Amino acid sequence: MSSGSISLDGRDIAAVPLNALRNQLGVVPQESWLFRGTIAENLRISLPSATDSQLWHALETAQAADFVNELPQGLETMLSQGGAGLSGGQRQRLCIARAILRPASVYLFDDSFSALDTVTEAKLRAALEPELRGATVIIVAQRINTVVSADQILLIDEGRLVAQGTHAELLESSETYREIVASQLETDDAA
Repeated sequence: MSSGSISLDGRDIAAVPLNALRNQLGVVPQESWLFRGTIAENLRISLPSATDSQLWHALETAQAADFVNELPQGLETMLSQGGAGLSGGQRQRLCIARAILRPASVYLFDDSFSALDTVTEAKLRAALEPELRGATVIIVAQRINTVVSADQILLIDEGRLVAQGTHAELLESSETYREIVASQLETDDAA
């Protein structure tokens, strides 16, 4: 960053020790990172003291409980490095469960819903809302339906902020946003 500052709870993050800053963040990167070990071990990376009940709650919120429950060993199912054998959506949901297991001030979902079908994504977003209440939630997304209910949408084109507002405000004020919405509606209608 060449100018300006980023504040968290009114404090410039440059003045916050790195470990303290990391403890306030829940991050789900675009690429799902799963490690060799059980599902429970993968989830407990974010909260080592988590009980099985807490794991199941996070899995339910992330819409992953059903498929984990169907696995012969449930939470004790061994995963290979990268989660080979799981679908992209299953991997994403496990990573979301891991991130929300530990309470955080800020959650960053970096295109974390892209491998989910629209029905599962809608259920997941509805389940996340009460769980993340009071936290700052940043969602990086390419699909409009992922951000349509956001308090603020920042439209970035080629690294530049070109529009900002709610969905309704952007429909009124941004031709680029309207074009994206129209193109995604056409794609949805064709499917």
